[in-house]
Amino acid sequence: MKPTVLVLCTGNSCRSHMAEGVLRASAGDLIEVRSAGSKPSGYVHPMAIRVMQEIGIDISGHRSKSMNEFLEGKIETVITVCGNADQACPMFPGQARRYHWGFDDPALARGTEEEVLEKFREVRDQIALVFQAYAAGLKEGIGRLERRRSGDAQKKERAIARRKLMIGCSCHFVLWVLDPPFSKPLKKRATLNRRPFKLRRFLKFPPVTT
Repeated sequence: MKPTVLVLCTGNSCRSHMAEGVLRASAGDLIEVRSAGSKPSGYVHPMAIRVMQEIGIDISGHRSKSMNEFLEGKIETVITVCGNADQACPMFPGQARRYHWGFDDPALARGTEEEVLEKFREVRDQIALVFQAYAAGLKEGIGRLERRRSGDAQKKERAIARRKLMIGCSCHFVLWVLDPPFSKPLKKRATLNRRPFKLRRFLKFPPVTT
C-alpha cells in the first residue's frame, strides 16, 4: 500500500486542489494524494480547473472535502498550503511528517476576469514549482533506499558464498585428516589402498622408559 499525503487549506477550493493535481501527476506512482479543507467551501473553483487544464492536469473530477473525513485514516504526511489551515490542522493518527508551504489565495483576487485569471496562473506556477520539487525529492529518496537495499543484498550474497566456501574447505580438510584418500578425485578412489584412521599417525608420543 502506498503512503498517503494529505494537502490541506481552508476552503479546499483552489490551492489544495491544484497542489493535489500537481503532486499526483508528478509522484502518483509512489504515493496516494488527497486534499481537504478545515472549512470546506463545497466546490472547486472554476478558474482553478481552467488554469490546471492549461498545463495538462485535469482536476474537474475533484470535490471539496472536510479534513474530518481523514481523521480515522492513516495519513503519513500532511502539507498545509495556507496559514489559516496550518493553525487549524489537527494531529492525524500515524502522521510521520508535517509541512507548511503557504500560498496566496487566488480566490480573493479582485479585478477583471483576465487579471483574476493571471493571479490563478501565478499561484498555480508557484505551487507547481514547490510540489514538483517535493516529488523529485521523494523519488530520489526512494532511489537511494533501493540502491542501499540492493547493495545490502549483494553483500549478503557474497557473505553466504564465502561462508559456503569456508565450510567446503573445512570439510575437505577434515576428510583429508581422517583418511587422505578421501581428498583424491572420486574416479581414483577405487585404486587406492585405504588405511584405517589411527591417531598415532598424527601424534608422536615420547618413548616409554622403565
